[in-house]
Amino acid sequence: MKIISDIKSSSLPATNWKQVAVVSFCWVLLAGMIAFSPAHLCYDESDHMGLTQIVTRIGWHAALLSPDNRSAAGPLYPAIHIVLSPLTGLKAPAIRWINFIFLALVLLLLASRVLGSSLRQECMRAASILSVPFLWPSTGMALTELPALVAFTAFFILLLRVIDSRDEISPKSLTLACAAGICLGVSILGRQSYLAAIPIVGMIALWVPEKWPLLLICTVLATLSSGWLFVLWGSLSPPCYRQLAHSEICLANGVLALSYAGAATMFLNPGWMKLSSLRGGIACVGVGTAISTLTRDYSDPPAKTLLLRLLGGHLALPVGFLISAGLTILGVIWLWQWCNKIWERRSHPADVFSLLTLLGLVATPIKMTAQFSSRYIVGSLSIIFIVVGGPPTMGTWWAVRLLAGCLVGAAILGTYLH
Repeated sequence: MKIISDIKSSSLPATNWKQVAVVSFCWVLLAGMIAFSPAHLCYDESDHMGLTQIVTRIGWHAALLSPDNRSAAGPLYPAIHIVLSPLTGLKAPAIRWINFIFLALVLLLLASRVLGSSLRQECMRAASILSVPFLWPSTGMALTELPALVAFTAFFILLLRVIDSRDEISPKSLTLACAAGICLGVSILGRQSYLAAIPIVGMIALWVPEKWPLLLICTVLATLSSGWLFVLWGSLSPPCYRQLAHSEICLANGVLALSYAGAATMFLNPGWMKLSSLRGGIACVGVGTAISTLTRDYSDPPAKTLLLRLLGGHLALPVGFLISAGLTILGVIWLWQWCNKIWERRSHPADVFSLLTLLGLVATPIKMTAQFSSRYIVGSLSIIFIVVGGPPTMGTWWAVRLLAGCLVGAAILGTYLH
């Protein structure tokens, strides 16, 4: 894995009409589901839009501390929806188009990061993240992940430029560091899980000590632009939401997070998960099966509502457990490969930063003890895409993965909307 060299060049063939057709189908399917989605709020939309409406009634300070606030996220989401309220009227389904647009911005950021390559070609490649099924609920509904993901993706790309730059300190690198810090702060105001990146930014100074002033500036700006929220709350979450936590950590949530990171990698670039030996594969299967048996909730499999509708009560739970076990095995393999990659690239600062940041984000659900949602890993998708490299080729196998993932994602989104 050579993240920075991958950013500077690409060996993908020119975009052809088949690639455009497949990607267009996925976009049209997602757009159609939003256009014909219900005119009422669904799932967690009511909680997050509730905060937006409280802000319009009583102001920001009181709203963020209000006992009526049921949104665990920060003020980025309501700020965006209030700004765009003249277009959406704060009503569904219009509010759902905002995340559709923000996903397009994420793809543009991922595509534009590649130097010396066709933007159109890289947009096709970046669109591969549409193959990750659990991205669809976060995009097709008015939830909080996408606005924060745009800001965090911008931060990540900007700081990679700082780390990889040959200049120690220059006006350009200083500007990039300041912009990266502000983007990180904004992303934290959208989803608190991005706080995990702040200590990693400081830690990377051990690999590039000559750039410690730039990393310090980035860290300070991120802390100042987001820290006021946690001072106001007196915690990492709103006062009313803290009462839902049952313990300090939840290791089972960490297992789930690894599982979904592994699943996302299989859709984006299965080759990244290829083990070097049969013995290692057998060990990962054994460990994954044991962990799944100990930690997974038999009564709450992935995509439970969809499985119940397709298979009924008698088959949904056993099939769901088998899927859970398979996902856990993928999570074990993913963690093993992560360990191999960071050892191989331990002398490359940008790669170390990328891998540490990714693991930090994947590990944050351990502290989200009230519940687990696959949407927590949506906040890592752009970084997963950069680290695992995206699809090395965009042929038939890529098209099959993309279409299959999109259809499953559309089915899952449908269970939320209807």
